[in-house]
Amino acid sequence: MDGVEAATAAGERLETRTDRRTLIGGMIGMFVDSFDIYLPAFVLPAALSYFIPPTLPTSVQATLGTLIFTVTLLGRPLGSLFMGHLGDKYGRRYVALVAGGGFSLFTLLVALLPGYASWGYVSVALMILIRLLAGMCLAGGYAGPVPLAIERASKQQRGLVAGLVAMPAGLALLVLTLINVLISSTLPHAAFVAWGWRLPFFLGVLMGVGYLAYFARVPELQAAVEARQRGERREPLKEFFRRGQGRTLFSVFLLTSGFWLASQPVLSFTPTLLITVLHQPPKLVSQFEFWINVPGLLLIVLYPMLSQKIGRRRLLMAMGTWFVVLSGPAYYLMIHLAQTHAPGPWIWVVGWIAFALTANPFGVLLLYLAERFPIHLRASGVAIPYQFGLLLPSLYSFWLLFLSHLVPYVYAVLVLIGLGGVGLLAAALISPETRDWPMFREEEIPATASQ
Repeated sequence: MDGVEAATAAGERLETRTDRRTLIGGMIGMFVDSFDIYLPAFVLPAALSYFIPPTLPTSVQATLGTLIFTVTLLGRPLGSLFMGHLGDKYGRRYVALVAGGGFSLFTLLVALLPGYASWGYVSVALMILIRLLAGMCLAGGYAGPVPLAIERASKQQRGLVAGLVAMPAGLALLVLTLINVLISSTLPHAAFVAWGWRLPFFLGVLMGVGYLAYFARVPELQAAVEARQRGERREPLKEFFRRGQGRTLFSVFLLTSGFWLASQPVLSFTPTLLITVLHQPPKLVSQFEFWINVPGLLLIVLYPMLSQKIGRRRLLMAMGTWFVVLSGPAYYLMIHLAQTHAPGPWIWVVGWIAFALTANPFGVLLLYLAERFPIHLRASGVAIPYQFGLLLPSLYSFWLLFLSHLVPYVYAVLVLIGLGGVGLLAAALISPETRDWPMFREEEIPATASQ
């Protein structure tokens, strides 16, 4: 039995210490990544006056607030080119350590930033620059820990493992919301704006240190090592964009772009929309964010498991459809109820429906990308399409301003949800099914993989 066959046999069950450690490493990587990237979206809306003058128009305040988050997403596509190349050329574990050191440092710098009263607009400019660099480092999580964990799973367990790896993203949002609730409940608003907002960023730094300590002990997948040894002169990034790969790249970029165009505004813009535009109490919005994410943890795991039963392509097609016919109407109803001062529970119920249908199924996307590419291109295949798929959706604050000339600003997000659903459905229709594709032997990947 050669090394690849041995690795495949070892991956039939997650029973070895190495398999479990890799799975836990993927979960830790996803948690730390999501915690760090969504920090500004959850923490800063209630502390924007620290970085920008409150005399600015409401729409400009909302745009600057989301821009701090958006630039992190913009940094990730740039970082994915570099991190994906490193992951395929030098190993998943190596890129996990490089990425962890980078985003820990930049999170610390954010926590130490002075505000508008001290440095004027230079303060928010530095925040934007630092978050851009942090985003470049955060792309490493999808080139290292995520593919490494999915690669170790047997064909029958990929749905479960992908769901477990994706689930900590929801857990991170839950923890962020809980931290927000605790800080806003125990600190006066003036204290939160002055220094309380820094506490979650310092916690993010500690998490980054723990992430580095853990991955220092996670071994590289032997099959990936042997794949690199067989192609020592390969240049993964050049091969990833080689001639003849156009249809595959187009379909995966359309897939990820469609998904994130619909889900990113729902996931990231909702706190700003409810607090800044619809004037809902920040404390109640934080509680809302907490309670909608509790059942979301289970759904994040169940969606990839469902794809194990019915197929990745079929579920992706269903997702594109329900984004249009269910998610958009649910989000519209949430906005309408908030505008008419309806009881909080009604707002939270329809808001949860929009979140459950739109933001929770992303584990299916990670699993599909990992299966779509051979092992020597898998780090790039997960990181680059996933992160570049975020490129246009991450500019949602500007799309919302543009669309506000056509529809009321509060309803502009519905257009993005609809367009995202159409793009996701179109991509799924031209994509192959990957549920039964092997993860290791490149020669066994069906011909449709490169069509």
